Amino acid sequence: MRTSVILASSALLLLCFPFPEGRAETETKDVSPRLTLLSFSMQTAAKQGDFITASAFFQLTAPIEVREKVFFHLARPGRSEVDVNADFFPRLSSDRWEVGEAVEAGPVNLAIPSRLDPGEYEVRAGLMEIVREETGVRYLREPYTNPDIENFVVSKLTVEEAEPVVGEERPPIVSLIDFEDEQEIMLCEPYSATVAAFREGDLPAVAVTVHPGLTYPGVILENLFSLKPALADWSLYDVLELGLQAASAERGGRVILQISDREGRQYKKEFWLTPGVPEKQMIGVFNIAGEIDVSRIGRIKIFLPGSAKEDYTFYISTLRLVSRGMPGDEPAVNFVRLEAPDRVQRGEIFKVKVYFSLNQPVFPRHKMFVHVYRQYDLKGRITGDVSLFPPVRNWPLDEEIGIESAPLLIDPEAPAGTYMVRAGLYLIAETGGEGYVKMDAWDEYTPEKLVSFEMQPASPRDYIKQPYTNTEIKDWEVGKIEVE
Repeated sequence: MRTSVILASSALLLLCFPFPEGRAETETKDVSPRLTLLSFSMQTAAKQGDFITASAFFQLTAPIEVREKVFFHLARPGRSEVDVNADFFPRLSSDRWEVGEAVEAGPVNLAIPSRLDPGEYEVRAGLMEIVREETGVRYLREPYTNPDIENFVVSKLTVEEAEPVVGEERPPIVSLIDFEDEQEIMLCEPYSATVAAFREGDLPAVAVTVHPGLTYPGVILENLFSLKPALADWSLYDVLELGLQAASAERGGRVILQISDREGRQYKKEFWLTPGVPEKQMIGVFNIAGEIDVSRIGRIKIFLPGSAKEDYTFYISTLRLVSRGMPGDEPAVNFVRLEAPDRVQRGEIFKVKVYFSLNQPVFPRHKMFVHVYRQYDLKGRITGDVSLFPPVRNWPLDEEIGIESAPLLIDPEAPAGTYMVRAGLYLIAETGGEGYVKMDAWDEYTPEKLVSFEMQPASPRDYIKQPYTNTEIKDWEVGKIEVE
C-alpha cells in the first residue's frame, strides 16, 4: 500500500446552511466498491452557531474516471432528509486521484446554523457523481469498501442549544474609534509618528504625522481589540468605512491599510491621497473575509510604504463598520421581472433584461449574472454577465432598476428544448481559494422559507450571489425560454 498523501482541499472554508427544500438522500452507484474511508476527524459536539473543523482521508482501490463531489450532510437518524448541506468539490479532482494514495478532503471549517434544532445528528459523507439528464438530475454515491459504514454515516454530532445573547441588538453602524473622545484617540498607537486630535470642519479626526527614520511609519490599533473584544468580530457587518485625507499643505502620497486577525493573517489595501481632498473608502467585509478571519480581528495599521523622507501628515476621520444589506440583515434584493423573448432560434443573437429593486442599501461592488441552459441536463449553457451601471450602491431604494445582459447566442449545435434563465447579482471576493463568507445570517427564516445564498469556491476567487427577498424563487431561476 502506498502511503503518500495528496491534499484534495487545503484550508478551504465552507459555511453550512439548511437546505431549502430538504433534498432527499440520493441513490448509490451500482458498481463494485472502490472508495475506502481511511479516517474522519471532527468534534462530536457543538453549539448552534459554532464553527467546527472536519477532515476526511480517502483511498481508491480502482480509478474514478469522472470529477465527483464530496457530499457532507447532517441529518437526523432514520431520516432521509438533509438538515445541513456542505457539499464541495475537492481541490484535487477525483479523476486525478491515484489508486492506493491517501487523499485528504479538507480540512473544512463549517458553521452550524444558529437555528438548527438541538439534538443528535448523523454525519453522512462520501463522494458522489452528479448526472444531469434531460428529465432530471441524479446524485450517484460511491459505495464504500468499509463493511462497518452503513448509509454513509461516518460520525455523529450532538448540536447543543446556544446560550441566549443578553443585551441590546447589534447596531447597524458601530464606530471603532470615537474621534471626539481623547481617551479613544489614545488607542491610536503611533509608530515613528505623532498622533493628535484634529477637526476638519465639523468632522472630528485624528492627525497622524509620520517622521523620517523607521520604515512603515503610521498608526496602529491593537490594544483597542483587547480592551473592547466585541469590536473584533466583523462577521455580521458588510462594510468597513474609512475616511482618509492628506493635509492640504502636503503632497499626494500612498497610504496602506493593513488588517490582521489573531492568527497573523493579513489583508492589505493601498490608497492614493490627494492633498486637501477627503477620501471615503468603502471596503466590503466580504473581500477582507477572503484573506483573514473577520470574526477575530487583532490589529489595524495605517501606514506609509517604505520610510518617510520628511514629516508627512494625513488625517483619519472615519473608521466604522456598517451593516445595511448583507450579510448581517435580511436579504436586500427583490426580483421584479424579466424581459426576454418567449422563443429563440439556435444561432440567433438575443438579450434579456432583468429588473431589480432594493429594500435597503447594498455597498459592495456587484455584477449581474445571466445563465441560460436547458433544464436538467444543463446543455447549451451560455452566460451574459455584465457590470452594473449605475453601481448598486447608487441605486435608489424601492425603485425598479433594469440591467441588460451581454449578447447571448445558443450554439446552433446545442439541443432544442426548454431553457432556464437564472439571473441575479453577485460579487467577487479575492480569496486565493481560502477564507470564508458568513452565509447563515438570515437564520430567522425557517428551512421552508430560507432563501439560498451561495458561495462557489473557485480559486483564486469566490463568486457570491445575493439572495432574493422573493422566497418563491429557487436557485435564482427567473424565467424560461423555448429554444427551437
